[in-house]
Amino acid sequence: MSVGAARDAVAKVLALLPEAALLVSADGTIQAANERAGDILGGGATRLDGRRLSDFAAEDAHSIAQYLRLCARSTRPVPGALTLKSEARHAAYRSEGALLSPASADSPGVLLLRLVSKEAAVNRFIALNLRLDELGKEMARRQRAEAAAREQQELLRVTLASIGDAVITTDASGCVTFMNRVAERYTGWSQAQAQGRALEEVFNIVNEATRAPVESPVARVLREGLTVGLANHTVLIAKDGSTRPIDDSGAPIRDAHGAILGVVLVFRDITERRAQERERIDADRRKDEFLAMLAHELRNPLAVLSSGIQLLRRAGAQRPVDDAAARAAEAMERQIAQLARLVDDLLDVSRITLGKIELRAAPASLQAVLREAAEGVLPAIEARGIELIMPAPGEALIVQADVSRLSQVFGNLLSNAAKFSDRGGRIVVSCEAHAGQAVVRVRDTGIGIAPELIGSVFDLFVQADRSLARSQGGLGVGLAIAKLITEMHQGSIEAHSEGIGRGSEFVVRLPLARGADPAAAQAPEPARITPRRILVVDDNADAAHMLAATLELAQHELRVALDGQEALRLAAAFRPQVVLLDIGLPGMDGYEVVQRLRQSPATREALIIAVSGYGGAADRRRARQAGFDHHLTKPIAAGALEALIAQDE
Repeated sequence: MSVGAARDAVAKVLALLPEAALLVSADGTIQAANERAGDILGGGATRLDGRRLSDFAAEDAHSIAQYLRLCARSTRPVPGALTLKSEARHAAYRSEGALLSPASADSPGVLLLRLVSKEAAVNRFIALNLRLDELGKEMARRQRAEAAAREQQELLRVTLASIGDAVITTDASGCVTFMNRVAERYTGWSQAQAQGRALEEVFNIVNEATRAPVESPVARVLREGLTVGLANHTVLIAKDGSTRPIDDSGAPIRDAHGAILGVVLVFRDITERRAQERERIDADRRKDEFLAMLAHELRNPLAVLSSGIQLLRRAGAQRPVDDAAARAAEAMERQIAQLARLVDDLLDVSRITLGKIELRAAPASLQAVLREAAEGVLPAIEARGIELIMPAPGEALIVQADVSRLSQVFGNLLSNAAKFSDRGGRIVVSCEAHAGQAVVRVRDTGIGIAPELIGSVFDLFVQADRSLARSQGGLGVGLAIAKLITEMHQGSIEAHSEGIGRGSEFVVRLPLARGADPAAAQAPEPARITPRRILVVDDNADAAHMLAATLELAQHELRVALDGQEALRLAAAFRPQVVLLDIGLPGMDGYEVVQRLRQSPATREALIIAVSGYGGAADRRRARQAGFDHHLTKPIAAGALEALIAQDE
């Protein structure tokens, strides 16, 4: 490209510049200018070609030549100041000049001059200063934010390091970023050793019982994005192989936009808590064992007394007995039943609250259950001169229930109503179907319930009668047991009273059984018992002989043995059809005796019934496994024993 063509190209570039620009030769001759320069100097850009720069500058020729020489030596802008004059005015401009093309043999060097008015330069300077000020403020703000973040980070670090729980944090990939001293002590890893390692390597957890690996909570947090707890019975294995039970949870660490940056894991040593749990379990076990032993020891004398009363009543049915003796027998029978119920209540509270009772549910007529419950407490009700009104016969309401347990519920309600009703009072029992439920109401005309006690009548050991006389008796557990058993049947129980002296009403709601056959739920008619050969085995001589005497009145043939060896000897010769066998025998216990009886041809097919003061579910299961056909708890109800014997015929 020729020099002229190159200058034309540069001139076109000059035309695009927003500020005034000139192409000037090294000797000060203007070779090209853009329109902005033409406007400043006057006459237009084309009229400036060939003119001398000194024609438009107020400075002397020497100063102009000196500035141009400086520009000719540099390819970078050289700042300067020119006062340019036009026909209208003089204006001071800042100039920047630089060598565009060096001098050659054919032409002098060419310079590019950019002209900016001093006013515009000042404005640009001010704008630049403002921008620098903004940048300074932004830098200060960021420095303060960074300092605050460092302070928060340090505060968090100190907090996590000082709390009593162990803390580990990880990044989004599950690698350890922080451990406090508690975590270091529990895991056996130092912060420096664990830094950057996968959490599973440092935090090794297994199932306490199986020692199978347990998934890291951090893995679950990263996968699910939620706070998660550790599995129950989790053990942490430290670096040295030592173990400790732990619990707690992991939670995600998120940024302002909700993205997960990592996980914080907080856990604690629960060795002491586990020891306390074991102590509590041991204490519960010892309590249950004590209550079972207490019940056993109480039931043995109760069995003797109960058998004696039954003997007196049956004897009285066969020959005249004066009224005083009859009343004494009835009173004794009621008190023995009350004692037996108190023993059962004590054991039931423990069993039910610990979930140790299993219901044997089957379709049952609710009216039949109510009649059975009423029969159990009728002597006590009649003794107090209270009128009991039961539901009129009607269509059977069928519920899925454990009959004995549900009978216990209504028995407790009736007994409670009788205790707190005055002589001549009335108890009304009604039942109806409503909205898929059987609704039973037990209403009495007794002392009522104070408003402040309505909300707590079903709590354990709550007593309405707090007088010193305690004439009504009871342990304050009957209603609590009624509520627990009702709820086990998926039902509910409520108490209502208008206040002291206004009577009470208890409402029990139970779900009706669907598709049940009412006929199948009816209790069978009692069968006549054929006299049988019965062997009674009990180390309590009074209990054994009294039970035998009672059964002899029913025309049964009896033998009595006071230990296991005697029982086996008598059984071989007597060949009993029914064996009533106490479990707690000295030497050879009842479990071993029943196994030997089952091995003997003389008693292999006999009906063998366990008769024991131990009546827990575990005792019943063990009796079945040992070879007993049935298990009865002392004192034995005559009707229950007769029913079992009749079933075997």
